[in-house]
Amino acid sequence: MKESFFDYLTKFRTAARPAVFVYFAVMYLFFFLSMIFINSIITFLHFRLSHELSVIEDWVFHKRWEIVLMSKFIAVFFIYHLIKIRVDDVAFLRKIFKWHWTSPPLYFWVVISFLIIMILIMGRPTLMGPPGLFLEFKFTSLLASFFYFALDAPLVFWLVGTKVTKWSDILLLTPCLALFPVIGIYTAFLGDAENLFPTYVYAFYFLFFLSHAAFNHFHAFLFLLLFVGPCFWAFGLDPLWGGSFSLLKINSILGASTWLALLMIGPLYVKYVTSDNPILLRKV
Repeated sequence: MKESFFDYLTKFRTAARPAVFVYFAVMYLFFFLSMIFINSIITFLHFRLSHELSVIEDWVFHKRWEIVLMSKFIAVFFIYHLIKIRVDDVAFLRKIFKWHWTSPPLYFWVVISFLIIMILIMGRPTLMGPPGLFLEFKFTSLLASFFYFALDAPLVFWLVGTKVTKWSDILLLTPCLALFPVIGIYTAFLGDAENLFPTYVYAFYFLFFLSHAAFNHFHAFLFLLLFVGPCFWAFGLDPLWGGSFSLLKINSILGASTWLALLMIGPLYVKYVTSDNPILLRKV
């Protein structure tokens, strides 16, 4: 008898713990409220100093990532307190940092190389200026790209638990969870954001590497440093600053269909190379 959609959802609830969606929604609600609170304080202090509105807007623009990360840390603190994750929980910490510092498999490097090469080919980037120009902002963008996504990882560890091995579960869990970081960026400055499709791809692949049993946790964080970082500070695909402080400028706009293709090709390739090797699908 063919499995119905509702039967499948029942199995998914057991495998992936749908509470993760609720807690992600609550965490990003805290994030949004923290953004409003921090921006209100900043605006109030600037007005107290008799600064013009243009000065305030310029200051906030240059400090966008600092404000976002501060709000994200506050949201993470509240959600972890809500689900009673204690920093002295030895078992939990051991589970988080059990990354098995092994060399990533070949197909991990193939996926990252493919994504970077395709962006270079289709985006046709050109140099914006000397590499040392806006160095502070480039460094901030690199750190922001890491921490903004990485702070979601412990919540995934805690709620989902073990690695997911079924492709049907992965393809339902990952695309849905990847929406939350994008919504967070979009609402951070009331819709004044760009590169939302690339941001969704960043989040999707990070969660894919984080949850798929063919990879370990270290590989997911390595992806942030080797791909998402360059997209932020080098390629001008930063969702909050765009190419304002980047090393390169993308001259050809990459549309939604292009990013959708890049999003699909990686998982399909991993599925192809791991489908005949059950060892690669062990729980890490």
